[in-house]
Parts: sequence; structure tokens; C-alpha cells
Amino acid sequence: MKLQQYFQKLGIVIALIWIFLTAINIGKAFQMDDGFHLEAARHIAGDPLHPMSGMIRWDYDEPEPMYKANQPPLLFYMIAGLSTLFGFNEIVMHLLIAVFSLLALYWFYKACGLLNVKRPLLLLALFGLCPAFVVSQNVMTDVPIMSLMIGAFCYLLQSLTQHENRNTMIAMVLLTIGMFIKYTVLPVLAAVALLFVLRKEYKKLLWLFIPILLIALWTLWNYWEFGGSHLFERKPGLRSTVQDRAWTYFSALGCIATFGALFLSYIFKGKKGNYIVYSITGLFLVVALLHYGSNGDNESLLTATLDISFFIHGLMIILVMLMFLYKSLQKPAAIKTLIQTPQAVLVLFIAALSSFLILFAPFMGIRHLLLIIPFLLLLAAPIIENTNRDLIRFSLTASIILSLLLGISDWKYAFYYKNTAQGIMKGMPPGSTVWATGTGAWQWYAQQNGMIMHTILTERGKPGDYLVIARGLPAYRVSPEKKFSLLAKIWGEPSLLSYFCVSDGASIYSSQFGKPAWKLSKRAIDTVYVCQYIADTP
Repeated sequence: MKLQQYFQKLGIVIALIWIFLTAINIGKAFQMDDGFHLEAARHIAGDPLHPMSGMIRWDYDEPEPMYKANQPPLLFYMIAGLSTLFGFNEIVMHLLIAVFSLLALYWFYKACGLLNVKRPLLLLALFGLCPAFVVSQNVMTDVPIMSLMIGAFCYLLQSLTQHENRNTMIAMVLLTIGMFIKYTVLPVLAAVALLFVLRKEYKKLLWLFIPILLIALWTLWNYWEFGGSHLFERKPGLRSTVQDRAWTYFSALGCIATFGALFLSYIFKGKKGNYIVYSITGLFLVVALLHYGSNGDNESLLTATLDISFFIHGLMIILVMLMFLYKSLQKPAAIKTLIQTPQAVLVLFIAALSSFLILFAPFMGIRHLLLIIPFLLLLAAPIIENTNRDLIRFSLTASIILSLLLGISDWKYAFYYKNTAQGIMKGMPPGSTVWATGTGAWQWYAQQNGMIMHTILTERGKPGDYLVIARGLPAYRVSPEKKFSLLAKIWGEPSLLSYFCVSDGASIYSSQFGKPAWKLSKRAIDTVYVCQYIADTP
């Protein structure tokens, strides 16, 4: 059998993409929100009946009970269960997420078949090799809920042709499971309800009693535990504005949607799209090489230019999709016809998720945009299928290269905190008391290596104790009342492998206007300051 024929076999393609996804992340250090999830799981392992009562410092300088945070605890229970068997091992925890990645790939391909996509393996490759997918496989909630939403979509489609009640029930169960991993699934449940109403399938609305009943039970549990409702007391968008999230929605999409080149073929026929893509890519490579080899300080201008370019790219993708939908609605009774099609489900899923993220998310990152990408690709299948081979090869190659560049850069970013925490404690005199500021996975590794969590209200540092300040992370502030001297600075050495920078205030996880998810930078990954408390001088 020829090599090309091997790559046309579903099992081999899924296995290769899954290995690519998993290999980049399986041995990576814990990163950013992993720290919160691990601490939440550690609390649950010790007190499973009070999952929301653990005290964790995260968004603010002082520790708060978990019910103040946004996430429900189902993923934390999974992590806690694994930790009782294997401990909080990086490989084991990343394998948990890898299981959801495999399910996402399988269900995505199954969705391609149900939609009669002509080139399903191509769409599968564009999805599985998307940089957003690759770098979002930390021990976080986004990949699990994405996989469950894709699975629910598949069963909703199957319910149209066979085993209507059973498949609808399975879809609702998957979405309910996802909802208890992250509340972002709630608008998708609302979209499904709207779909049933538009199709006048009123009996199917009864299946919504599955999530409604479990929400009611969850709320009763909350009142028993801490006297309030975790779901209904969430406060939307406190860490950014709607305008900022709207901008970042497009810029985050544009900076990782390497398949955007394929959308140009819908606007520019023939080879015009190819010339535009190759010209922009060539210009980017020249600028990147000149910037890396220069000694000038023009990073701010380059970052602003990238942010605007990403925004335009993301906006172009959404506009092309709107043009495509508008064209399909020009036929008589097109709206009524569309409502009955699988494409209506895709449109509602994308609209529900996008609206929720822009209006209510605390901030925007590429892991949030990951949630719409599978449905965007499935909706755009007719456009992608008619794209010329040169642009397809370009998009796949760009996906692999950008995934590797961002994945390796984030790998270095994660290990910087782990290695720094270990190195500091190895260099301390025996019996030293070491306080540490900063959150993220740094907080997890600092405590694992024997440092004490520093907060302004609770720290008891005295002369001779050491203070480690992680300046680039939240909750780094220290009390101005106590004096300390600087002993050392430890920074992550910049290199070509970190040139595609994801560490500007954890930009790949939390972007904003002027701070795109990734940029080109020769600066240090971050700097940790090692200090020592000193006595007040008389």
C-alpha cells in the first residue's frame, strides 16, 4: 500500500493528529489556570461534599472561597479522582485532556459524515492541527467542553434520521455534562431550545428538564454548602469591557485561524487569493527576520501592527461566512428551509457562543475562540472544498508551523516557572522561610517546593526571611510596610524558540486590545525577583 493511501484511512489520520496534539503537551509543566484547577481538585479530594468552599488566591490579592470563581467543579472532581491514584502528575493530567481531544477528533469527523462533507479528512486536519487546539490542551476546561459540544451536535443530527428520542437524550446529557465543567455551555443549551421552537418540535423541549433538574439540584447543594447559588451569582465581564472583548474576539480568531487563507477564495477567484496570501506571508517573514536581527526598540509598533492585522483577518473570516449565508438565503422561503437543515444548528451554536463570550466572558483568549472553530469549519465546508490545492497546502503547512512555534514557546513559558521555583529552593540555606507572590501554575510549583503563599493580610515575614516576587503574574503585590533588599533576578532567557511570544502577561490565555495572543518579541519571558526581609534601621 502506498504512503498516500495510508493517509486516506480515518484511523491513521486521527491517530497521527492526536499524537501530534498530545506530544506537544503531554510532558509540559502545568500552566496558568492549571494552578487553580489543581488546588480546587486538591481541596475536593479532601472534602468532596464541600467542593466550593476551598480557599484559593487567584483573581485578587487575598484567598477567596471557590464559589467566588466562575467554574463549576466537575472537571475538578475528575482531576481529584486521578490524583488519588497517581498524584498530581503532569503526564497523567495532560492525558486526561488528551482523552477529550481524541473524542473531539472522532466526533468532528463523524459530524463531517452526517453533513455529507466531500473532503472530511481535509476538514479534520484543519481542525486538529489548528494552533488554538494545540496550545489549549492544558489542564483546563475548554477542550473538554468543546469535545462534548461537538458530540452533542452529532447526536442532534442523528436524531433527525434515526432513534430520535435516544439521540436527543444523549445530546442533552453531553451538553449537561459540559455545563457542569464550564457554564459557557449554557448558551448552547439555549440555542438548542430555540431550535426546537423554530422547528415546532415542542415535545423535544421536555428533554431540557435534564439540565434544568440538575441545575436545581446543584443550586440546592450550593445553598446547603455556602448559602447561595454558584450559577446565578456569577457577575459577567468584570475584568474587561464589551468593546475590548469584541475587538479581541476578532483578533484572537485572526491570530490562530490559519485556515483563513481558504476563505479568500470565496472573494477572489482564480489565483488572486494565492497572490494575496503569498504576498502577506512574504512581507511578514521579511519583517520578522529584520526585527529579530535588529538592535532597535520597535516592538511596540510591531505589536500594534500585528494586533490590527489579526483583527482584520478575523473580521474577514466572519464577513465571508455572513456573505455565504446571505447568498444561500436569497432563494424563496430560504429561511424556513434553512431552519430545517443541519446548518441551522451550526449557525445557532456559533451565534450563541460568540454572543455569550463577547457579552459575558470575564476576558477573551484563544482558548475561548477554540469553542467556535469546529462549528465554523463545518459551516464553511462548501467554501473550503472548492479552494485550490495550493491554498490548502499552504493552510495545512501554516497550521503545523504556527502550532509548533506557539506550542514550543508556551512550553518554555510553563517550564520557566516550574524550573525557577525548584532552582530558588535548591539555592536556599537549610531551614529558610521563603514567601512567594503571584498566582498561575507558579503558585502551585512554589508551594510544592516549600514556599509559603504570600498575601498582604496574612504574611508574617520577618528579618532574614526570603521573599520571591513573580512580577509578571497577578497578586504579586507586597506590603509597603516591610523593608526588603533585592538579592537576585531570574529571568527566562529569550531565544528563537520563544520569539513567537505568548508570555506578555499570559497573553495567549488572556488577550486584550493592544495585547494580542502572540507577538514577535526578543524580551525575557518573565522576571522573578528574589529578595530578603531586612530590619528597620533606627
